[in-house]
Amino acid sequence: MVLKSAWMASLYNTLEADLTVAIAGSKMLYANGTIQEAGAVVLRDGVGHHIGRGFDRYFPIFNIERETHYVSGCSILIRKSFWDGVGGFDERYQVAYYEDSDLAMTARLYDMRVIYQPKSEVIHFVSQSYKKWGFYEVKKNARLFTEKWLGSLEPVNRL
Repeated sequence: MVLKSAWMASLYNTLEADLTVAIAGSKMLYANGTIQEAGAVVLRDGVGHHIGRGFDRYFPIFNIERETHYVSGCSILIRKSFWDGVGGFDERYQVAYYEDSDLAMTARLYDMRVIYQPKSEVIHFVSQSYKKWGFYEVKKNARLFTEKWLGSLEPVNRL
């Protein structure tokens, strides 16, 4: 991962500005500078979709701070009181997939918010953890997430 200037300060300021924000996450870019993720949504079936994939990083709609279903864990800042209060990540998940979306669902359960912060930018080399963990573990995490949150998943449109 390559960190852009002000990536941490932007996340920190987002949490400091609003006590209802539990998690703030960065705009993730591919090495060529296009968007990999500008926040993400979870569909009723538990499948997550990254918003803005492939768009130019300066496209106006992706440069607005906003609430989102989840932000990928490769670059997030989590309010310590929230983290401590819920006991961190659910340890039943294998590393690298779904623990971030699970934590975001938990934040909403506690009436807290998850914010995408476009001023915080990182270049992320996608799926490096996947190479270590593999398809089986990701599918197991997906099944656990869907079973855990089945009654809470909101129907949303693909963005």
